[in-house]
Amino acid sequence: MADINAMGELRNYPEYLDYIDRLKNLLEMKEQSERSMNLEKLREENEFWFADLVEGRYENSPLNPSFAAVSFGIDAGRFLSSFASQVQSSMQSAVLGNWNAVERLEKTWESLSKVRIDDAADILRDFWREPDRTSLEHFLRLTSDPSMTTVRDIALTARIDDPSCLYRYGLKVDRVHIDVFNFVYSLSVKELKDISDTFAVAYQEGLEEDNKLEYDRRTVSISLPMGYERLVPFMEESYTERGLNPHFAKMGPHFAIGDTCYSHQEDVDHFDKLTGKKLIAVQNDKSALRHTVPEEAYTNTHTDVTLPYTSLDSVTAVYSDGRKIDILRSGRFVLPVTEILNMPLEDIL
Repeated sequence: MADINAMGELRNYPEYLDYIDRLKNLLEMKEQSERSMNLEKLREENEFWFADLVEGRYENSPLNPSFAAVSFGIDAGRFLSSFASQVQSSMQSAVLGNWNAVERLEKTWESLSKVRIDDAADILRDFWREPDRTSLEHFLRLTSDPSMTTVRDIALTARIDDPSCLYRYGLKVDRVHIDVFNFVYSLSVKELKDISDTFAVAYQEGLEEDNKLEYDRRTVSISLPMGYERLVPFMEESYTERGLNPHFAKMGPHFAIGDTCYSHQEDVDHFDKLTGKKLIAVQNDKSALRHTVPEEAYTNTHTDVTLPYTSLDSVTAVYSDGRKIDILRSGRFVLPVTEILNMPLEDIL
């Protein structure tokens, strides 16, 4: 543990050098093909990348805000912990083609490596505050542009008795994902077709029930958990048979069940990517317990429920005094300043 009163440069601390090694390895991957790795190599890479999420390691990991605060002081520690979390998630950014986010992290590290720990907070505060428009644009395309087929393409590489594709999403792979993968592959063609048809029929009946059939239905959003790759071609066939075109891209706002998007990062300032304004709502009643009853603060799950834009009449926020304000109306963002989010939707909805 570091002596806060005698802290030197960040590059002298092995806990963070390990994370920077991961960044450098990731940037090297930009020039290589991960497809050339065999299953064992992919598993090793996954275990290396997500090692600090394993029980017994997290407690003394930079990902743990408490450990970082005790090691480097509250101000610098909370920012460094959040930075480590960003590095942790950069694997998925790379897989999805957002190399700008990875390179931005690497440049920030270059700046951090030249200062003392007690000066790190200022650099990281600027990192969070500076709008990252390139990454935002990439995210908007990824969630609304059917031509962004990275996830679908990975899923279609799935082969029986070979769960290699699971390691190509940039996410932590557990035994349960492999077990689900093997189970789905054990299903017959008829069973897979029945499952897919059930999804497609339910979707179509939902459109009819909500009188949404008049909407342009060229694109359907389908989200499946890791392990269900074998279903992808069957789902595409079932939806296509009904005049729908599914591109495993999220096509609508999502609501999260479980931990918030700011899990373990609530004590760090977050800023809007477009305006640079500080975000206020970063915790809920559960995560507010992190300082008093930490074992009850997190569920360690985060499930997104995506609602198609064309199925939404409105999404409305309600103030504590009862006032209401629409965020979305008729499938479009209407809250002032958010209208820019409609731009990628114009050509596809």
